Amino acid sequence: IQFLWKTMKILNITPTQVMIELTERVAMNQQASLHIKTLRKAGHRLSIDDFGSGSSNVRYLQELTPDIVKIDKAFVDWSANEGPVSTLLTQLI
Repeated sequence: IQFLWKTMKILNITPTQVMIELTERVAMNQQASLHIKTLRKAGHRLSIDDFGSGSSNVRYLQELTPDIVKIDKAFVDWSANEGPVSTLLTQLI
């Protein structure tokens, strides 16, 4: 985090100009979660990629309050089929 902030200061970039993008697995890591919260408090935006590819937990979405959640491509691919996955995709959206 310190390296990021030092670099931003040198380049005169504000936290709101930098979006941090993580995969779902990283976002669910307890240690990473603490760093993410620090970055969020500083004003960075957050994007979570591939949501639903691992053992998704909506609790992490509530805790981290990401600006963007990118749903795993598998949900989109399976959405054309009727059934539980298409229903789940609708609920995620």
